[in-house]
Amino acid sequence: MKINSTTFLFLNTMTLGVMVSLSSNNWMMIWSGMEISMMSFIPLISTKMILSNESSMKYFIVQSISSSIMMLGVMMMMMNFGLMFKSILVISLIIKTGMFPFQNWVMTIIEGMSYMSLFLLFSLLKIAPITLLSYLNPNLEFFSLINLLAGGILGLNQTSIRKMIAYSSVFNMSFMLASTKSLSVWFTYFVIYSFMLFVIMFSFSKLNINFINQIIINELNMNSSIQLWVNMLSLGGMPPMLGFLSKMLVLQLMMNFNEFILATAMVFLSLMITFFYVRLTYLSMMVYSISMKWFKLTSKLSLNIMIMNLFLMLVFVLTKPLV
Repeated sequence: MKINSTTFLFLNTMTLGVMVSLSSNNWMMIWSGMEISMMSFIPLISTKMILSNESSMKYFIVQSISSSIMMLGVMMMMMNFGLMFKSILVISLIIKTGMFPFQNWVMTIIEGMSYMSLFLLFSLLKIAPITLLSYLNPNLEFFSLINLLAGGILGLNQTSIRKMIAYSSVFNMSFMLASTKSLSVWFTYFVIYSFMLFVIMFSFSKLNINFINQIIINELNMNSSIQLWVNMLSLGGMPPMLGFLSKMLVLQLMMNFNEFILATAMVFLSLMITFFYVRLTYLSMMVYSISMKWFKLTSKLSLNIMIMNLFLMLVFVLTKPLV
């Protein structure tokens, strides 16, 4: 994804579409905003990669189907079909976000997308559907639980970096759905998750890493390995990293609502996510016994990111009583 005036134009219209969906008070304008976001995102998928055209076509087809289902639900709501329209709308929004059991379309398009396009797909484009799901108020605990299981288990046997991040996104969707009961908790979780996701995507894009074995074959220096390790631990929710704060806030919210089963599942299944993040850098750091096990941070950006991951949690914890 090249950064030029055309890219900025599509980024602005995509953001505008999300804002239209969030600020509208009728389903037609909500549908229109989501269509604007979809049509603005399709050109951003196109890259020099061989599979990019196929990915953009698949994305358009799936989003068109989900939009059609959404319009069917809106028409059923206008014709007073009872509560059936709510189920239709929930299904359309689940398809749009790529949650389980409709996550397969995401896995088929991500190999033809750049890391920055993946970042937009897993962050900005999920704001409107998740918010609309909270408006419909379905049984979000059930969707949270099955996405926890799917993201944690299906991501264990993946060798592609993009697919691992995609299943991690499915896993984190459960935390986002569970945090919709509190706007402040949901916004905090989304901002922290988007920041950590951007750092991971930026690192893999600069290192040109697409599969797990590339981390070992390329023999990354200790500096790069430590940076990846810290960022992945933070995304997995390892204390005292920044990512642990967001999960801690969601767990506290679950305890306040007496949802102990879901909170317990979140704690145990977070270990799976942390496991397949740690194994990415463990071998690259430990496989060579003769390599020196000390490192020096030569980049100010890398140093700042590590400091934010390690110490920003303490700042948020100290300022939490003020929220």
